[in-house]
Amino acid sequence: NAEVSSSRAMVDAGIIDLVLKGASITNNDGACIYIRKAQNAVITLYEGTTNTLTDGASYKFDNPEDTEPDAAIFSKEDLTINGTGSLVVNGNYSNGIVSKDGLKIDNGNITVSSARHGIKGKDYLIINGGTLTVNALRDGIKSTNYDSQLVGYIEINGGTVNLTSEAEAVHAVS
Repeated sequence: NAEVSSSRAMVDAGIIDLVLKGASITNNDGACIYIRKAQNAVITLYEGTTNTLTDGASYKFDNPEDTEPDAAIFSKEDLTINGTGSLVVNGNYSNGIVSKDGLKIDNGNITVSSARHGIKGKDYLIINGGTLTVNALRDGIKSTNYDSQLVGYIEINGGTVNLTSEAEAVHAVS
């Protein structure tokens, strides 16, 4: 069990398997989990636990010109979320969960509330299972890589997806 306040887990490693087991992470100044560099990044939601991540309404950046990270969970690399536990993400600054590459959700009970977009995988967003509940003030789930028709897609293969948004519930560019 972990409770972290006013800090974030910043990860810069080869292979990452971060297991959340009753974690409560609050960062009033930035992302709760920030994966900067990894060959493979996985967040596992431990069975029978509820994990809560909450960011603040404003971020402090080292460089005033920076605009990232901009989500409670932010990865610059491909990210997989799995496990059978629960994850509650409160994205008060902007987005809930963002991967600047691909994002895959294999399982879990995930609830996201966000001031902007709920869940975003730039190259792709693949949902294979679990239960997702998203309340977003902009798009619910999205993928926005315009580089080619091979990326920028959303694929839902299973699970339950409940989306409430003030813009598009599902936004994919290819």
